Amino acid sequence: MDTILVVEDDPQSAMLLRAFCEQEGYPVITAATGAEARAALGGNAIGLVLLDLRLPDVDGVELMRDILQGERPPDVIIITAYAGRESAIAAIDAGAAGYIVKPVEIPRLRALLDRLLEQRRLRAENAAL
Repeated sequence: MDTILVVEDDPQSAMLLRAFCEQEGYPVITAATGAEARAALGGNAIGLVLLDLRLPDVDGVELMRDILQGERPPDVIIITAYAGRESAIAAIDAGAAGYIVKPVEIPRLRALLDRLLEQRRLRAENAAL
């Protein structure tokens, strides 16, 4: 089972995202800063990152670019309350697998999580063959 990393500096939003992911059966790690996220990525097998666009110590798109440089990078979904055309384009151009505006619509998040994690599972199976 893929672990989900929730990178969110707002404690209430982090708690809601964590609770949703755990309810869906996924193990979850949370981080409130880019530094905490980097530390979590260094020591855990992360399949998906739910990444706030604005963090206190780093820009979310910059952090995502770093995350995607790994050998087997996780998928990244940007979650933001500061949605705009420029931020959406920057996120997708940098490699985001999804872009969700707060408040998060749970059915949309569920569908996106299921699709991305299923694609990840299929890629792993194909690589094993």
